[in-house]
Amino acid sequence: MENSSLKPFRWVSIVALLLGGIIFPIICLVAAFSIGFKPDWQSGRFEDYTLLVLNSKVIYLFFPVLAYSMLCLGLTIIPYTSPLRRFFLVRLGIYTGVVLSLQFLFIVLHSYWGAYQIPAIGLSLIISIILIFIGPYVLRKMVALLGKRVTGLIISGIIAIGITVYIVNVKNLSGALIILPCTPFWTPIAYLWVSIRLFREPPVATGTRWVRVLWGISWLVSYIITWRLAVAKVLEVYASLPKKPPDCYISTATVRGHKQIVQSYHVRTPAGNILVVNSQMQYFKCAELVMMRVTPLFHGICRKIYDSSGPHLAKYIKYPLMGDITYFLLKPLEYIIMIHLKLLIPNMDHLSRRIYGERIQ
Repeated sequence: MENSSLKPFRWVSIVALLLGGIIFPIICLVAAFSIGFKPDWQSGRFEDYTLLVLNSKVIYLFFPVLAYSMLCLGLTIIPYTSPLRRFFLVRLGIYTGVVLSLQFLFIVLHSYWGAYQIPAIGLSLIISIILIFIGPYVLRKMVALLGKRVTGLIISGIIAIGITVYIVNVKNLSGALIILPCTPFWTPIAYLWVSIRLFREPPVATGTRWVRVLWGISWLVSYIITWRLAVAKVLEVYASLPKKPPDCYISTATVRGHKQIVQSYHVRTPAGNILVVNSQMQYFKCAELVMMRVTPLFHGICRKIYDSSGPHLAKYIKYPLMGDITYFLLKPLEYIIMIHLKLLIPNMDHLSRRIYGERIQ
C-alpha cells in the first residue's frame, strides 16, 4: 500500500489538532501541576477525591501515558511523519488518547466546576464549537486577506503572548478565561476525530493479530498500574488534610489568590502545622474572637449562619483569579473591622500578626 493513498490533513486541521490535542492540554497539565488542586479538609465527598487527581503529587503519574498519546497524535497529523499513522502502535496511541481525554473531562466536570457544572458545560461546548468549526473558516479568510506569513505571525504572536502571560504569573486569568474552559471538550473531540479518520484508512499489517493484542494488553496493564499508584497517592494526600473545616471559610479561600495581590505568607501554628494566611484573614479572626467575648449570643447566631453558607460560597473560590476578586470585595469590611479593633486594642497590629502563629521567613 503506497503512502499516496493516505489523504493528508489540511493545515487548518493540523493547527486545530495541535492546539486541542497537544498544546492546550500541556498548558493545562502544567497549570494543574503548579497550582496543586486540593480540598480544604476531609469532608468525605467523592468529588474531593477526584479533585486530588489534579494535584501535583498525583497528576504526574499520568504523564507517560499522556505523552505517548500526544506523541502519536503529532506523528499522525504532521505531514513529514503522517505515513506512520498506518502503524498499529501509532494508532493505539490515538485510540487511548480518547480514553484519557474523556477521563480528565469527567474529573474536571465532577470535581472542579461544582455547582457551575451545567453553565460551564454550556460555555465549554460553545467555545469548542467556535474553535473547531468556525475557527478553520476564520483562518482561511485571514489567509485570503493577509497571506500565510502574516497569519502565521499573528498566531505565533498570540501563542507568545499566552506564554508570556503564563510566565509572569497571570497564568490563571488566561487559563480560566481562554484555555481551561474549552480544553476538556476540545481534546476528546480532537482525538475522536482523528480516531474515526484512522478507522477509515488501511493499516499496515505489523505482525499477527496476537502481537497487536499483546500491545493493547501492555498499554491496559500500564494504565491500571498508573491508576493504582494514583489512588494510593490520592489517599495519602487526602489523609494529610485537616479533619475539620476551617473556621473562616471565605477569607481562607481568598489566600488562594495570587501571592503578590493578596499578600499571603506561611505561618507555623503552635501545633506545628503550616498555614497560608494574610492580614485580611488575621483581622477577621481577631474580630470573631472579640465578638465571641463581648456578644456571645450574637456571635453564636452569626457563626451558625456562616457555618451553613460559608463552605458553599468558599468552594467556588478555586481559581486564584476568584481569590483576588474576593479579596478586593472584602476589603471594605476589613477596613471597618481594622478601625474598630484599633480603637479598642492599641497594639492590634502586633496581636493580629500572631493570631495564627509565627511567620515563617
